[in-house]
Amino acid sequence: MQSRLIGFWRNKNRAAVRLEQKVEQRTAELVKSLAELRKPRRDAWCRPRKLGLAGQLTRRIAHEIKNPVNFVNNFSAVSR
Repeated sequence: MQSRLIGFWRNKNRAAVRLEQKVEQRTAELVKSLAELRKPRRDAWCRPRKLGLAGQLTRRIAHEIKNPVNFVNNFSAVSR
C-alpha cells in the first residue's frame, strides 16, 4: 500500500511539472500574440490621421488655385 501511495505522489508531481510547463509555454504564446495584435492598432490609428492631413493639404491647394480664378472672374465681370 505504501508503494502505491509513493507511486501516486510521484505521478502527481510529474503531472504537475508537465502542466506547469504547458502553462508557461501557452503564456509565452499569448504574450507573443498580444504583441502582434497591438501592432496593427497603431497603424490603424496613424492611417486615418495621415489621410486627414492629406485631405487638408488638398483642400488648401484647391483653395489657392480657386482664389485667383475667382478674382479674375469677378474682375472680368466688373469690367464688362
